[in-house]
Amino acid sequence: MKTKHRIFTTSFASVYPHYVAKAEKKGRKKSEVDAVICWLTGYNQRELEEQLKKQKDFETFFKEAPKLNPSRTLIKIIAASISFPMRCRLVACGMPGRMPSQMLSDTRRVIQPHP
Repeated sequence: MKTKHRIFTTSFASVYPHYVAKAEKKGRKKSEVDAVICWLTGYNQRELEEQLKKQKDFETFFKEAPKLNPSRTLIKIIAASISFPMRCRLVACGMPGRMPSQMLSDTRRVIQPHP
């Protein structure tokens, strides 16, 4: 039997504060983190907060996402000078198909379409 990677069974709510802390350390706001998560998942703010309260694991959090953003497959992460496609099941709140413009300009260095 194949075992799931532990990220799938980790509560999204347990990692969420780390996303916010990292963003704030870089001069961003919690509201911007929420906007990106909503853009990726299709959750609205109320639904996102409900999911966090329910302590859903990552797998369930994304399986139950209202509408994963079709542009999610274009996201690429660059880490330690090595880039790899991030093929994830992500989408976001109330901004279907478009990343919030204020974040897009700052993420072009990091998030690039993969070939």
